[in-house]
Amino acid sequence: MSDDLERVATTTKALTTEALKPKPNKLLKFIAGFFITLIALYELAFLLVGAAYGTDVFAFILIYSVFMHITLLPFMLYGIGGFIILSLSDQNYRAVTQQAPKILFIGLLLCMVVIGISEWAHQMGILDSRFRLDWR
Repeated sequence: MSDDLERVATTTKALTTEALKPKPNKLLKFIAGFFITLIALYELAFLLVGAAYGTDVFAFILIYSVFMHITLLPFMLYGIGGFIILSLSDQNYRAVTQQAPKILFIGLLLCMVVIGISEWAHQMGILDSRFRLDWR
């Protein structure tokens, strides 16, 4: 008898806590997906370009980012991420927004490690690629 009461109490508690959570706004879901995609794409760019150029990646990404955002392509990519998050159910949306900062932080640490190894390789003479702007 007490097992049945415990099961009912647990089920009731789970249902009420899930019901008490506010339903996320569709605009908020889209904006969350937009910014998660924005940060993820920049981390991917830092990882790929930073492996070859080391700390020159900052100038490289800055210049190309300015010129790319004149076009609509980056905004369309961010919007695709926004629509993907928008299409998730509320429960999956909460799970994604809880896990995304952890995953993005691990990606940031990975970028820092790769850029550090690339800079070390430049200092040792293993890599010789440098990003230079020649306006001549």
